[in-house]
Amino acid sequence: TGQLTDAFEITYRDNGWPMFSPSLVGPLEPGETASFEIQVSIPPTVTLGSTDSATISIVSQNDSDEHRRVELNTYSGFTTFLPLVER
Repeated sequence: TGQLTDAFEITYRDNGWPMFSPSLVGPLEPGETASFEIQVSIPPTVTLGSTDSATISIVSQNDSDEHRRVELNTYSGFTTFLPLVER
């Protein structure tokens, strides 16, 4: 929402499971938007239904007072396997 081209630093903390994301988004022109992907790697040793959370911080490189924090919660899913029957 500023008047200058800007880029935004992406960091995360408090996570127990490995996470991967871009470290920087931009540069963006004033009024421009962008999306980015965060990948969470659920360790194979966790039990089904386990959870992990992380704090994601997005900080303007031009003005560190411009920032946002988001809480990301990840759940290990349940998988159903059906038998394959051949005739």
